[in-house]
Amino acid sequence: SLIHNYYNPKEQTTLPKRLADYIEYYKECKKYNLTNASIMKFNTIKTKVEAMELVLDKPILISDINENFKTEFVNYYKLKKYNTNTIQRELSFIKTFCRHARSNGLETSTQLDSLILQKAKVEKIYLTFAELEQIEKAKIKNEALKNAREWLIISCFTGQRVSDFLKFTKDMIRIEDGVKLIEFTQKKTGKIMSVAVHPKVQQILDKNNGNFPYTISDQRYNEHIKDVCKEAKLTTKVQGGKLNPETNRKVSGIYPKHELVSSHIGRRSYATNYYGKIPTPLLMNVTGHSSEAMFLEYIGKTQTQQAKDLANYY
Repeated sequence: SLIHNYYNPKEQTTLPKRLADYIEYYKECKKYNLTNASIMKFNTIKTKVEAMELVLDKPILISDINENFKTEFVNYYKLKKYNTNTIQRELSFIKTFCRHARSNGLETSTQLDSLILQKAKVEKIYLTFAELEQIEKAKIKNEALKNAREWLIISCFTGQRVSDFLKFTKDMIRIEDGVKLIEFTQKKTGKIMSVAVHPKVQQILDKNNGNFPYTISDQRYNEHIKDVCKEAKLTTKVQGGKLNPETNRKVSGIYPKHELVSSHIGRRSYATNYYGKIPTPLLMNVTGHSSEAMFLEYIGKTQTQQAKDLANYY
């Protein structure tokens, strides 16, 4: 009974002090709120931490996460050819695990909160309205590429993630007060979304008897849109990062733009193209960003660029 449990409390579970074990405990604590993607991220970090332990020949404890650890961590990741932003992101997750441990009474380093790594500036690749027109007008004969082109246009005018828009079907469309909406639940966030059907999207629906293009896998879509953009002559050389299939690491360099196109380009193109034309809170409602700072970072707007944008209103 509750009364019995109150007077005879169960022994407190001893909290793991080793970081890799604590990551497991953290996952257990948050199991009802974590997406599969988050669980996979945490598992990857745990595997890397355990690999680091083998190199250092000692367990890595929660209380060890200090400036010295940061140096060892950065060195290890650089040795394994990870880029700056992967290092920054995964250190940030490790800090989250340690803060959780601290809130549960475990000892952490006094240096924990000041462990900061700067993000490297990444060129944000997106398709301009002019390039989208080029894509629409390109003479493409291959049926699979034509289908992928339609999905690419839909993604650039709905601002959704590949895990959502490739699952759009006509059943998700409803009309409210004369406005055509696509209603769905975002896979990543679980948010219920309503997105207005843009005229460009409507054109595609009309062409397909009210249906969306036929469904393809994320991977196939990713491959096809590079070819679509190549056919549309998007060959300007731009700075960006490309995955080396042998090392599975991104390599920075100057590449033809079509080679840098990948499945999230639609969401970023939508956000970038409409920034300053549609009020930012409305845009954020479509992209699902929870803060303006995150939204501006997503489209790559620096403080200086924002200052220049402001000058246009004077």
